[in-house]
Amino acid sequence: MNLLILLSLLAVDFETLSANAGVAKVEQILPGEPSIVHIANWHWTPKAAFAEAEGLEGEDLDREYAKAMASADAVQRSVKMIISDAPTVYVEGLTDQNKSIVAVELKALRSVHRDLQTLDSADSDAAILIAEHRVRLLRLGAAAELQLDGRPIKLLPAEGAEHEAARPKDGVIDEKLQAVREAAIVKRITKRGKTALLLLGGGHDLREFVKQHEGWGYVRVTPKGMPAQ
Repeated sequence: MNLLILLSLLAVDFETLSANAGVAKVEQILPGEPSIVHIANWHWTPKAAFAEAEGLEGEDLDREYAKAMASADAVQRSVKMIISDAPTVYVEGLTDQNKSIVAVELKALRSVHRDLQTLDSADSDAAILIAEHRVRLLRLGAAAELQLDGRPIKLLPAEGAEHEAARPKDGVIDEKLQAVREAAIVKRITKRGKTALLLLGGGHDLREFVKQHEGWGYVRVTPKGMPAQ
């Protein structure tokens, strides 16, 4: 049974999910059906933002940023395996407001994505183009990359205006606004009434919000390559 069939039955097949080549661990945080299946994600971060957050510069910044982006790349490759057969997935950061912009960007990138796969990475100029495109793919995420690969996966916005409201101000996260944002993500998914996959950062824990929706389960999936939180 593949993941697509699993979701069409509105039930989580833990044996199948655990056996997926991209999965390191599956945890049933809250029993129940339908369920929110939270696939822990590791975000791409611009180098300048990483430097500010970590207080690094020079060679130390180069070294640690390379490690962080290698982790992001490893996680994204694992997540692609986990969701490769899924018909739909909710995506953190994809909102009602920006979904049309993301759709236009993906449409524009399809031919580029296809053509770059024909290049020889041993060629130095080609290698630069391929590396630059990989950064774009890390920014867009695993579900978007699958779309570019030609997979018939639909990206669903996990968020609305709460996402913008909760953006860190001067590097400071407002915990109350983050809680409002997480509650809104859960409400959006439960309103649809079906077991759903959710790509969401590994630092998020939605259990307290899922508890507010009677009968709903919460499953957390850790992809291979995910650094310890």
